[in-house]
Amino acid sequence: MSGAPRVVLVGLLAVMAGSLFLFFRSKPGESLASGPPLENPGEASSSLGVRAPSKAEQGNRRKEAKDPGYWGAEAGSLFRYQVRLEFAFGFLEAGKQEPKEWAPLLFQGDLQWLVHRRSEGEILSSLQFSHCSFLAMGKEVEDAHRTKAARSKTFVRMNEQGKILGLAFARDLGVDQRDFLRSIFTYLSFPLPAQGLQSVRTPWEAEGGDATGKYLARFRVLSQGQGRVQLERVLLQYQKMAQGIGDPPRHKVTGRVLGVLDQKELHWLREVRVHETLRMKMPGGEGGTVLRSKGSIRWTSKDRVPLDALVSLGALGPERWSSPGGDGESGEMSSQERRDMLAEVFKGVSLQQLLDQLRSALAKHGFRSRQVYEAWSQLGQYLELHPQDAFALRDRILGGEAQGDLARLLAVALGAAGTEEAQAVLRDLGNNGNLPEELREEALRSMIQLARPSRDTLEMLREQVLKGSLERGKLGPMETASLLSFGALAGRSEDKLKDGGTALSHLLRLESKARRGGFLSTWIAALGNSGRPEVLAVLERFSQASHPSQRESAIHALATLGTENAAKVLLQQSQREKDPGLKVQIVRSLSRMDRPVVMAKLREWGRRSPDPRIRAEALQGLARHLDQRENFLALQEASRNDPDPKVRAFAQEILKNRRR
Repeated sequence: MSGAPRVVLVGLLAVMAGSLFLFFRSKPGESLASGPPLENPGEASSSLGVRAPSKAEQGNRRKEAKDPGYWGAEAGSLFRYQVRLEFAFGFLEAGKQEPKEWAPLLFQGDLQWLVHRRSEGEILSSLQFSHCSFLAMGKEVEDAHRTKAARSKTFVRMNEQGKILGLAFARDLGVDQRDFLRSIFTYLSFPLPAQGLQSVRTPWEAEGGDATGKYLARFRVLSQGQGRVQLERVLLQYQKMAQGIGDPPRHKVTGRVLGVLDQKELHWLREVRVHETLRMKMPGGEGGTVLRSKGSIRWTSKDRVPLDALVSLGALGPERWSSPGGDGESGEMSSQERRDMLAEVFKGVSLQQLLDQLRSALAKHGFRSRQVYEAWSQLGQYLELHPQDAFALRDRILGGEAQGDLARLLAVALGAAGTEEAQAVLRDLGNNGNLPEELREEALRSMIQLARPSRDTLEMLREQVLKGSLERGKLGPMETASLLSFGALAGRSEDKLKDGGTALSHLLRLESKARRGGFLSTWIAALGNSGRPEVLAVLERFSQASHPSQRESAIHALATLGTENAAKVLLQQSQREKDPGLKVQIVRSLSRMDRPVVMAKLREWGRRSPDPRIRAEALQGLARHLDQRENFLALQEASRNDPDPKVRAFAQEILKNRRR
């Protein structure tokens, strides 16, 4: 395998296999606009061959005492499926809705799903591809590494409702191989509610996992009849990243996965259709990345396997099992496994080549372009493989070879690398009073990307903040950058600092200094950057402060925090807030949170708020979540009936752009 198809395959499979640590090490930034939605959910129902039930069928189901055995296949049942999944990866430039270029990959294969045992409320089964192939940029390419993973046998533990509880991979598979399989097997998960489908009239939520990490998804019944049920899965948000990264960057998932369970013939999964788009904020700048997935998994035949050929649950020891989202297990990637993966990407590549590539992209396309982002992120990955080269970059900066925007981008790449050596160079740059202040600020801001900040890095940032507050009674640009980075990193470290206490405890104790020094708003923003639940009570207190500027800072910080409880605080404050401008800010902040209670409130504001600014802001928020049919209908209604012509025109423009 050589040339462009190889590059596309390596890059795409790195993302598919959960290797997002190569791209995302920062705290969430601003939310991204949602991707293109699916067609009308009502149209999709009939496309999978499931019709709406008749009144007689509805009456019969109400009389049934138990939920049908949709996951009730007997031990020895062997199901064969044809899998065809297309993935496309692209970079989003700042302010753009779509990437200029896509890197496509097609994976297809024949999957066998064998039920081994049913006992004590659990089901043991195995998944194995008998054949598979990869196509990149229209050409078939070989990938023995992941073909080996697909051809190996993976055991699956499920409960009787179909929720995947654990995966047991072949012992000789590396982490990236296991995560590649997670990216496919996640589409087989359609857990039913414990109380059964007959009593369910509203959507239900369930946790799951894939190569990216642990997620929360919402499920609902689209139609039911003739012994089949069609379910819709909408992924709400990632709760924890794989690879030990921790909290996810700011992200948005649009689209859905449709599945048909067959009670009459298979008592198992019959068909899956995938149409999802994952967008994530780019660290260290504007823009982001997009991973679009679509395709199908179709049942083709059923067979029986002799019982003496099956495996019992007891034959697999507890050490064999890992979570569907790789909690813990993916984070235990050995340094050698990670180096092997990076070595595959950067085989034959030198530091000078990457610097020349970055310099050329900067000259041709500008500081915030996609090409520049690709170049510095590749340099960051290279520095993870060759950590000592961080000092070579420092020498080029101090020697004057790299100046201006190029020097700033080298600092960003060092932050992306995140190694001890890279952190040491960033500390040197941040503390060097002979360097331009703009470069020193960039070095401090770049630390926000660090997944595992060292104690020395935390101490340096804290000392910068205390120095500004003690010497001048206020913070300058350098100290402001230090405080915002310290806030983000305080949420990722439990290390004790020199005079006792964690970074987070020191951050919380800065309130009195922030009041005296006039940097209270920056301190509140730093609390939000931490992403930790311990700061919620403080942010809630400031959201009710008498001074409007403090309330505004708290509103923004709560949006950055982004938790369910933060959304509740913002909803409560929306009812108390008297300042019209801050009310608009609250609506804008809530529109970044894809939660049912928030979406319902945005629809209410879009229809009933007397303030046209709030109606427009609510509609803009709904436009980010048009994969939800209720939001689409609310926009349609506003485009026809809103009393303000400007708001009507705004809603019409949103719908027009959606149809393009």
